[in-house]
Amino acid sequence: MKTSKMISHAGTVPFLGKTLRRIAGLYREGSVVTVKSGPLAGYKWKRSHRYVNGYWLGIYELPIQECLVRELGRGDVFYDIGANAGFFSLLAARQVGSEGRVFAFDPLPDNADTIRTQFALNGLSNSVCVEAAVSSDIGEVRFSPGRDTSTAHMAASGDPTSDCIAVHATTLDTFVASNPHPTFIKIDVEGAEAMVLRGATCVVTGEHAPRLLIELHGNEVAEECRSFLEACGYRFFGLTREPVSAGALPHHVLALPVGEW
Repeated sequence: MKTSKMISHAGTVPFLGKTLRRIAGLYREGSVVTVKSGPLAGYKWKRSHRYVNGYWLGIYELPIQECLVRELGRGDVFYDIGANAGFFSLLAARQVGSEGRVFAFDPLPDNADTIRTQFALNGLSNSVCVEAAVSSDIGEVRFSPGRDTSTAHMAASGDPTSDCIAVHATTLDTFVASNPHPTFIKIDVEGAEAMVLRGATCVVTGEHAPRLLIELHGNEVAEECRSFLEACGYRFFGLTREPVSAGALPHHVLALPVGEW
């Protein structure tokens, strides 16, 4: 972990970071490497220029990686909502082991193909890619790829963006009806967090309500999520389980159900 933190810090030094990015940009598209450092060190990764180099270096969002390592255990069921290239899904698969399950949700065909490839490269029989958006209702929705794969999002009603595509959307309540119930859900959906939660009412109010790791996008969405989850008995914590005091929620927040705090 120390090595990965050193590499991560090096990337923030203006001259050195620029040099590292230039070197990383020389790799061959589609080449397969071993993740260099961090909790996922030793796993295989198929590189692509449309994804960040921090994935295969193992240094991408280290606080999130460390949180997943602490929170996930053998036999857990992990839902990755907005899985992008599947990096955190791979990490979850390592943590939950063959006894657990991983479901990686992403509606973009390129992302879904990449996720399936990464799972296959690592021989993960416990992991499945679900090529669908997750929302408050089932049906077809318009989806914008965004400026890059990490900022793809559901298009707002009346959004004139010309590059939108039609994708299938499901709800977590519907999905859980025929699949293992999650013990931990990561939600990173570029502003649609509350929509995901509204479609998971039964999941988060049931006897086995899961822990949630949510990336919040904007104060209005954060307050909507806070209100919804507090009504369901959740409390909020930082990535290392430090209680969140009154005021705005942090960008990344752990929401824990009754019995977990």
